[in-house]
Amino acid sequence: MDKSIDNIKKNWNDLYSIMLTTIMLSAGVNLLVLGIGNIIGNTSNVIYIVVGVLLIICPLIIIFVTGFKKSNRDYLISAAVTYDKNSKELIKIKDYKLMEDLCRHMKSATNEDENIKAMWEKDVLGIGGILEHPTNKEQFVKVSRSAVILNQLIEYLLLKKLGLVTSAYFNKPEFNKTKIIQVERSDINEFVANNVFINLFTKPTYERVAFDNEVVEKNVVYCYGKNNAIYDRFELLLPQKSKISRSNNTVMIKHPYFRLKITPAFTGFGEVLPRGFEERYMKCRPGIGSYKVWMGIELRFTWRAMFMNKEQYYGWIDEYIETLNEYASFQHFKELIQWDMMNAILSCIDLPK
Repeated sequence: MDKSIDNIKKNWNDLYSIMLTTIMLSAGVNLLVLGIGNIIGNTSNVIYIVVGVLLIICPLIIIFVTGFKKSNRDYLISAAVTYDKNSKELIKIKDYKLMEDLCRHMKSATNEDENIKAMWEKDVLGIGGILEHPTNKEQFVKVSRSAVILNQLIEYLLLKKLGLVTSAYFNKPEFNKTKIIQVERSDINEFVANNVFINLFTKPTYERVAFDNEVVEKNVVYCYGKNNAIYDRFELLLPQKSKISRSNNTVMIKHPYFRLKITPAFTGFGEVLPRGFEERYMKCRPGIGSYKVWMGIELRFTWRAMFMNKEQYYGWIDEYIETLNEYASFQHFKELIQWDMMNAILSCIDLPK
């Protein structure tokens, strides 16, 4: 996967190489212009100088801007969610980190909070219907209430993963702590108000019966209570001047140098699991519900990023995208467990003797 921050640095290196080549070419052009200027004795040489400078600068600007735009990225990660419609429960896929976390956190939340449990079990996961706009007749897919709840859980897990990546990245001696900000629960009221899982899991333990309303020590960032209730202290490290917000299910981080958007989307449409995957790998009956989840990542750099002088403070962006792909991509998971080879071996074992 190409790295956006490295591409900006590479763009400068490419520009220096082009500049050296251009200087050599311009020297030759200059000699030609001087020769022409001597032939046309009555014309001022200033116009040739101006034209020559423009001919040098314009191509450099075009080349640099074109290369700089290549640092912008659009990623689409395809994940899979497995679900039992009869029991209205998520089904774990062994070693598929996203599904393991979804199952564990959903179980924990529904055990602790009756409201979340009621919303999750209110209907069946999937599409709730097709809506048509009254004026322009555009059609929209309406997902079930349980799908909205699942989407919020995925959003929480993506934020949690972002916090883990940035904490590991910035907790190194080479970073100046004054150039890093720490985002805490009190800084993300918009997320707490609109996401039941962020509200529940990051809520202080003294406000929760599952932890006997006791205060945990300051250095505790993650712990379990009764019925596997989860306390997860929200902590996110970002470069100075960064701002995080939420709008229409999209998490956005804005900085003078970049804008990063992360959008989880439960589509309600089916995900086709590989043949034999349910029986041979998941050890469950065929015909379970499997759904596709998209995770869209949009990275855009501003013109100020062209003058970025401390690239190491922004390398976490590429690291997060790579981590998210390894964490959630169902295709990456199949390659990791070498499913095609595994299935072929299992098929041979199942052959009648």
